[in-house]
Amino acid sequence: MSTNTATLLLLLMAIAALGKQIPAHQHDRLHTLSSMQQHTEDLKHEGPTRNLQTVTRAAMRMTMNTSNLGTAIAPTTTATLSFITNIMLVIKQFVKLRFQVYSEQANIVAPTPCVDYTSPSVDVSSGIANSDLHLYVLYQSNSSSTSVATGKYCQVTSGGGSLPDATLARGRPTFGRIRFNTAPTLDGATLTNRLFADTASYALHEVFHIMGFDSSLYSTYIDASTQTTYTSAVLQTATGMHSSRSTTKWITTPKVLAWAKDWFGCSSIGGMPVENEGSDGE
Repeated sequence: MSTNTATLLLLLMAIAALGKQIPAHQHDRLHTLSSMQQHTEDLKHEGPTRNLQTVTRAAMRMTMNTSNLGTAIAPTTTATLSFITNIMLVIKQFVKLRFQVYSEQANIVAPTPCVDYTSPSVDVSSGIANSDLHLYVLYQSNSSSTSVATGKYCQVTSGGGSLPDATLARGRPTFGRIRFNTAPTLDGATLTNRLFADTASYALHEVFHIMGFDSSLYSTYIDASTQTTYTSAVLQTATGMHSSRSTTKWITTPKVLAWAKDWFGCSSIGGMPVENEGSDGE
């Protein structure tokens, strides 16, 4: 199974779990979704729930501010903005099903600006309740760019708080901004299920950047065996690994390395190759 197919399958499971929150016309291509519901339930219980002192991991709570999607400015239509909202609902459910974190009990307080967005004053003063990651969802129609979406974190935890071990939360992003660009593929398009799945895949990629796949955050990754940051660089650079570029970057943490060896069937591989194109947030 290809990576794109696997990602799409998991997204479809998230759609199934959302049920009636996604309009029916965005389901018809996926006639097997009802039979996938049980698989979705299984995902909720997948993965370890390791105890550390009295703290356990729980499903990641992703919250969103979609107020920027409330007004359509031509050529972007209201239907397109609803399309984007539904995509983010799917991703929210995907994150809940697939990720566990050590959650803080207190509100997470927003910085301002968040990348290039002025955070609402209430988010800065009072924070967001019951959230591990809060996203500001924006859009633009920029015909000079081919990017479907861009994403960037704007705040990380410093650790401590209600957790017994400060390293558990240190460095984890708590706020981010994702901006859809409707010009390349959405403006004037028929909003099909295929387009929904493709756009969701792009958006999920950007959310992963916000969640921690960012070159400026690798130094904050926690070694599970020591519960402190890694003593050696997480991101390594190799040469001669790709025909069209001189260097390849890859993640080299022990669990990722073991997974890469199994995935590629190559015992000598040094890590899992990561994206090495575009600028930050693209």
